[in-house]
Amino acid sequence: MKIKKEYIILGVILIVLIGFLIFQNTTSNTHYKLPKIKKVERADIKKVILTKPDGTITLERENEKWYILPEKYPADQEKVDKILDVITDFAITDLVSESKNYVLYELDDEKKINVKALSSDGKVLLDFDMGKHANTYNHTFVKLKDNPDVYHAKGNFGYDINKKVDDLRDKQVLKFDKNEIFSITLNNNKEELILEKEVEKVDVNADSEEPAEDKSGTPPEETWRSNLGRIIKKDEITNMLNTLADLKCDNYIEGKTKSDFKDPMYTLVIKGTKDYTISIYEKDDSKYSVISSENEYPFMLSSWKTEKFMKNYDDLYEEEK
Repeated sequence: MKIKKEYIILGVILIVLIGFLIFQNTTSNTHYKLPKIKKVERADIKKVILTKPDGTITLERENEKWYILPEKYPADQEKVDKILDVITDFAITDLVSESKNYVLYELDDEKKINVKALSSDGKVLLDFDMGKHANTYNHTFVKLKDNPDVYHAKGNFGYDINKKVDDLRDKQVLKFDKNEIFSITLNNNKEELILEKEVEKVDVNADSEEPAEDKSGTPPEETWRSNLGRIIKKDEITNMLNTLADLKCDNYIEGKTKSDFKDPMYTLVIKGTKDYTISIYEKDDSKYSVISSENEYPFMLSSWKTEKFMKNYDDLYEEEK
């Protein structure tokens, strides 16, 4: 009887200990409160300031377009959108440290990036320091303004924030509808070659001067011919127009303007609803210096891309039969 009583007492003690451990484990994770972050609406953001150890980048919205100050370079909207996503989706998920050991999280002055979003009246909508990503790869270490603690923020957004000015510039230097183009003039600084599009005419009805209706739905056949009367290879024209119609540069040339470039080694004039001009200058390693009529700034373009439209004339022609 005595033994049974001892077992009962031990059982009760064990239950109490287990309950105590469970209670301790539960309360240990809830002894702090996470700071409340007011959600920022995208429409309220007028300016974003990214302060890095090597300088500050200021983005500002004007007439629904974003620019990089103070030069007012047009910004890449897709990359700005990703920064705005970080701000509007910003959420604290966990307290990481109260030790103020910021080096461990790359939140020290040598590594941190401060992100600040402001409204049109200068009100600060969000202000935080960004460190490295957490080991989960789904969180980023952050520190809030006037708060010494380190937190997990939702998402691994370091790549979207840690950009240079050139990374954020709009790299679009030429854009048009390739179907509108009817003439391309090439000038290699020795001679000029004009390529013109010829569209196959649809047969007219025998009893009418009106064109016969094309019920096939297929577009009329196009042929490109030079001013010398020779037919141009279809693939060459296709590759040329595909490259030029949506041309993005590798990077811009700092410290120079378009007026600094004289006597291009190769020029293209593309005619459609308007005229577009591309001028190619000296080659530096694997890139050419280039200017475009559709962009205010000189830029660099990789040789493999440039040589898709800077063609040797003889390579353009169909073989004569």
